[in-house]
Amino acid sequence: MLKTVTNQELQTSFLTLLNKHRGILYRLARSFSLDAEEQADMVQEMTLQLWHAFPQFQGKSMFSTWMYRVGINTMMTYHRKKKREQGGLSTWFHLSDRVAQPHETNDSVAYLYKALNDLSTMERALMFQYLEGLSGRDIAQNLGISEGAVRVKINRTKSKLKTILLTYGYEYE
Repeated sequence: MLKTVTNQELQTSFLTLLNKHRGILYRLARSFSLDAEEQADMVQEMTLQLWHAFPQFQGKSMFSTWMYRVGINTMMTYHRKKKREQGGLSTWFHLSDRVAQPHETNDSVAYLYKALNDLSTMERALMFQYLEGLSGRDIAQNLGISEGAVRVKINRTKSKLKTILLTYGYEYE
């Protein structure tokens, strides 16, 4: 017999899981934009989409894995919508003047985010998950590509990131 879940129980369950894994949303938003206001908008949009999709979450994967997938899909949709609103211009992933540049902060994380900003949407989604420590299988499932394609794309994107970091003058070991 199926147990019916009240709206209150659903909300409580969702908020508990969301609060436990909220950092994923902030890191994902930062990987797509360095502008704080835009990041806040993205987190809000991802949270809304997660809430709408939560009743369909079946627990076949970990909540955090499912959260990545919904978040990445939301970010890609957000990107396409933003591009359409700007008349097809690909300037959405620009660095804001309000964001400190890496040479000003001397922060290797700032260099990484700036370099990630120069990647395509798919490359950025792939690297975000890779840097978060997701398995190749989980990344493949989240992006809808094969595990072999994930390995190839990770290697190519890592090489591209190294080149970008060098053009910014960042020396790494």
